[in-house]
Amino acid sequence: MITNQDRSKWFGASDAATIMGNWNTASFGHWWLVKLGVVHDHFDNIYTRTGNLMEIPIIHAIEAAEGRKIRLGKRPVYVRKYRLRANYDGLCDTVVEIKTTKKMFKAVPKGYWQQCQVLMYATGRRKAELYAYELTGFDYDAPYFPEIDLNRLKRFEIEYDKGFIQNEYLPRLKVLAKALRRGRFPDIKAVV
Repeated sequence: MITNQDRSKWFGASDAATIMGNWNTASFGHWWLVKLGVVHDHFDNIYTRTGNLMEIPIIHAIEAAEGRKIRLGKRPVYVRKYRLRANYDGLCDTVVEIKTTKKMFKAVPKGYWQQCQVLMYATGRRKAELYAYELTGFDYDAPYFPEIDLNRLKRFEIEYDKGFIQNEYLPRLKVLAKALRRGRFPDIKAVV
């Protein structure tokens, strides 16, 4: 759960798809300017607001249904070496990540999988549980006191992939962290 909307100077777990993507695009360039603090960009719409408002009620519904306690993500986990600031939704013996969606997916989207890998790396957990909650029009109209319908909640288990983190993600993050500290554009050739 993100409370600080300033996305500059740090990389978040939700940035994993961008970090793993093509660095030679206009959207990457804009993202990089946000990271440098040159551009201040806060994406906000009814979908993100509703999703953020529903995270805690969804976690409480999971706790009640499964009879367990999940620590809410009130403070990020920092890996300063890589300028990584990971905000998790919930934490127990696993990382708990909540996603809301207009249409339920059958498999975990790649970007969510990558985000969960980074969350596991940052928190030292070796399993993540991604809960996807399908929203209705009513949820968008009245997100402040939601009644969570467990029939619209789907759970996905994700195992930690050390190879992805060590061989793919961290080498790219290292290049980005170095460039961020120097206030420069990253060397694209270093990741090709």
